[in-house]
Amino acid sequence: GGNVAENAGGPRCLKYGVTREYVLGLETVIKEGKVIRTGSQVLKDVAGYDITKLLVGSEGTLGLFTEITLKLIPKPKARMTALATFDNLETVGKAVSKILTSGIFPSALEFMDRDAIRAVEDFKPVGLPKDAEALLLVEVDGHPNAVKEEIAEVGRILQQLGAKVQVAKSEEEAQKLWTARKNLGPALGNLKTGKINEDIVFPRIYLPEALPKLREIAKKYGLLMVVFGHIGDGNLHVNFLYDKSNREEEEKAERAVDEVFELALSYHGSITGEHGVGLTKRKFLKWQFGETGYEILKGIKKLFDPKNLFNPGKVIEF
Repeated sequence: GGNVAENAGGPRCLKYGVTREYVLGLETVIKEGKVIRTGSQVLKDVAGYDITKLLVGSEGTLGLFTEITLKLIPKPKARMTALATFDNLETVGKAVSKILTSGIFPSALEFMDRDAIRAVEDFKPVGLPKDAEALLLVEVDGHPNAVKEEIAEVGRILQQLGAKVQVAKSEEEAQKLWTARKNLGPALGNLKTGKINEDIVFPRIYLPEALPKLREIAKKYGLLMVVFGHIGDGNLHVNFLYDKSNREEEEKAERAVDEVFELALSYHGSITGEHGVGLTKRKFLKWQFGETGYEILKGIKKLFDPKNLFNPGKVIEF
């Protein structure tokens, strides 16, 4: 239920999509204890408005899910992973575009910036180069023969852009590379006592411009910033780290986050790709939707939950 309410995502959403893509139908309790059934067990259904997709990602504010009908797909037969390191951020954005316009569709395309690499290596070393400006983890999956050809082509594309490329020769080597990405959460906890983590989204075409501008925001406020995330779909996790006992530093981090949201929206992006709005992003939702769009959101909330009983205070200022 939580996954559906949040429309949860992750590294492999690039190829397989977010939770919403797999929800065929819902049974939901709404106002006055009424129960509605939306969607169906078929793959094609254009009857009426798509209320199922509206409910998925509503963060528990429109109703309570009591039954969920899901679509399942088979696991891929094979997968391979490559690690690429870069000397500058601009090239990372270009690399993402090159890969995704090559005819190859990776199952995952993950990004870590310089400070993310150093944080992980200081926490639990896996052999990443601490002098690199950034890295990409690229995973392809599918038929074993196709996977080998595609990972080799990805390697050629990245090397043409000046990246250093390492292809995992076994599942154990691949898991070691992915360990670095998975260790980022606890690694950041070792750097500072406070952290603000936001998950903005940029259209991929603007990544070469946007990545350096994030660094400029951190420099402006004198903050340590770590950026990583699902760069294949433009979804970046921007982390401002600060000392909790220093109120001035905390306020700087809060102002920096405002500028990060402004930057994402200036490129027609989004304030959140998977973490949701909750309490902390409510004011920014108006920035993204505008006055008319926000009024429509409030109208939907009032229609489903006129007494504001479902997850009150979240997403919409009621």
